Amino acid sequence: MPLPHMTIQDERDSALRQELAGLREDFSDMKGSMSKVAQALTTLAVLEERHQTVAATTNKILSRIEKIEERQINMDKREFSMIELAKKVDTAESRVKLLEDQRNLQTGQINGASGVIKVLWAVLGGVVTAALLHFLLR
Repeated sequence: MPLPHMTIQDERDSALRQELAGLREDFSDMKGSMSKVAQALTTLAVLEERHQTVAATTNKILSRIEKIEERQINMDKREFSMIELAKKVDTAESRVKLLEDQRNLQTGQINGASGVIKVLWAVLGGVVTAALLHFLLR
């Protein structure tokens, strides 16, 4: 509000001073805002760095987990192979036992047949001897 004794130049100077004071205040506010933006950017950069560190660590962990899974799959395959081999061994042992039992049975049959043949030869020998004696003594 102009005073009655002020001239137009004084009024302009006063208005200019008021505008400069307003600009100073605006620049001061902008400076404060810029400082806050700089702090926010610094915080953001720190968070980004931490995020990258966490991401790298996560990738390492995932890689290790994949290797463990691969080893587990290989172990499962080996275990399955060993189970299949054990089944084959059990089957082979069963067949060997069966063959041994059959061999023992056949050995018994051969021994029995051999005994019968010996008796037949003895009887035949006795018959031939008796026939020869009968032929010679006659």
